[in-house]
Amino acid sequence: ALLVALAGALYAVPGSPVAKRVDLVGQEVAQFEAGNADSSTGARLLIWQLAAKAFEAHPWTGIGLSQFGEMTQALPACQISRSHQYCLEHAHNDVMEALSTMGLPGLLAVMSIFLVPAWLFFGLLRHSRRQCNERGECLAASGLAVVMASLISGLTQVTMAHQANIVFYAGIIGLLLGLAAVQAKYPRADGVEKT
Repeated sequence: ALLVALAGALYAVPGSPVAKRVDLVGQEVAQFEAGNADSSTGARLLIWQLAAKAFEAHPWTGIGLSQFGEMTQALPACQISRSHQYCLEHAHNDVMEALSTMGLPGLLAVMSIFLVPAWLFFGLLRHSRRQCNERGECLAASGLAVVMASLISGLTQVTMAHQANIVFYAGIIGLLLGLAAVQAKYPRADGVEKT
């Protein structure tokens, strides 16, 4: 509720970049409905439609890893010119990318990359709270925040499409998970072990 109220307040501020962006999205959706998908929002809507069709055709296997670009290249406008915003190599959404390229098993696998660490961090957070271990709580909460930020990013981008994203995500999750687990097992406060 607070986030909705904050978003509403940011929209209401005169000259707000939030209001400009929301208005632009509305205009781009109207353009898409009129048949013009060559905008940031329109391109995403078009490729999400392509991904949904691919999933409907191949719900268990998908069309294959790294094959999403084949669908966009088959679009008549992309055959003429690759300069259109929707001539992309992936679906700009983690769920749609997984469903279209790997089917339901792929979606389960991709979501486990996020949900398993989230579940582990949540367990460590609860354990640290029971111990009144502030450092452990901070580490576990930080891990949950990284997972949530990655999930939110995955709404309009394929977070695992680029090697840099994969390395960062795996590294930070591994580091925070390790530190939170050690802190939960051997709680320390200000460098002094608790008794």
